[in-house]
Parts: sequence; C-alpha cells; structure tokens
Amino acid sequence: MRVRQAESALARAEARVLEQMQQEIRELAMRDREVRAHEQAHKAVGGQYAGAPSYNYQRGPDGRMYAIGGSVPIDISPIPGDPAATLQKMQQVQRAALAPLQPSAADRSIAAEAGRQMIEARAQLLQQQDDGASPATSPAEDETAESQADPVPRSVAAQLDDYRAVAASSQTASGISLTI
Repeated sequence: MRVRQAESALARAEARVLEQMQQEIRELAMRDREVRAHEQAHKAVGGQYAGAPSYNYQRGPDGRMYAIGGSVPIDISPIPGDPAATLQKMQQVQRAALAPLQPSAADRSIAAEAGRQMIEARAQLLQQQDDGASPATSPAEDETAESQADPVPRSVAAQLDDYRAVAASSQTASGISLTI
C-alpha cells in the first residue's frame, strides 16, 4: 500500500512538473511571437533606414531557443544640407519607432529624437525661405506669402528650443537600436 501511495505521489509530482514546463513553453512561445512582431514592425516601417532585427534568446525546457528580446538598428542621422529630405526621413524614423503595438521606452526616446530633428529641419527650411525673401517686398507681404506657401507653423522655433533642451540631457547617435 505504501508503494502505491508513493507511486501516486510521484505521478502527481511529475504531472505538476510537466504542467509547469508546458506553461513555461507557452509563455516563451508567446513572448517569442511578441518580440518578433515588435521588431518586424520597426523593420517594415523603417524601410531603408532600418537594419535587420537581432534577437536575444533563451533556451526553453524543451531545448528550443525562444526570442525574449530584440532590437533593430535605425539610422537617425540628418541628411546634410537637405532639411526637406531630413524632415521626410525623420517622419519615417518616427513612424518606425512607434510602429509596434506597445512601443518601449527606447522606442519612444527614438521617436522624440526624430521629432526634435524634424523641428530642427523645419527651422532650417524657414531660415532658407527667409534668406530667399525678396528685398523688393514689404515684411507684411513676405509674411503673407510665407503663410500661404509654408505649411510649417511659426511656433517651430519655440518647439525647436524645447527639443534642444531635452536633447541636451541625452546623447545623440547616428545609429540607434529600437529595442523591446
């Protein structure tokens, strides 16, 4: 009788261990899917500015490797001498950073940096337009023409100052990884 009780207790313990292993495998598989979808969203939207995803793996109790983290390198360097192209690039970078359903803190940081560079590019575009203003027109005519032709709001300079203040507290790099 004691042998049967011991066998029964052993069978229950084995069943619990097996269930725990199966639960861990389910959780790892779900995390793997989430990580891959997250990084693929960055890559798909980032296009030419995004590199190939790389993953961090964990071996599951079944011996398989599951992705538990990852990153996609993305080029956030401005396009020298071309603020319009920089503006377009940073819009795409920002969309790529925020593409996953749940952007990470690093993703939001990249989006903010892209936003800062967008503000700077808009300010450069405004400066170029101001530099190209005809001296034969009055300032009121210049302002009217700019407001009709320029979709960039006049508050760009103020926004740029805000972003510069934020950027001063963080490092800027030309290649940053979007991570989960």
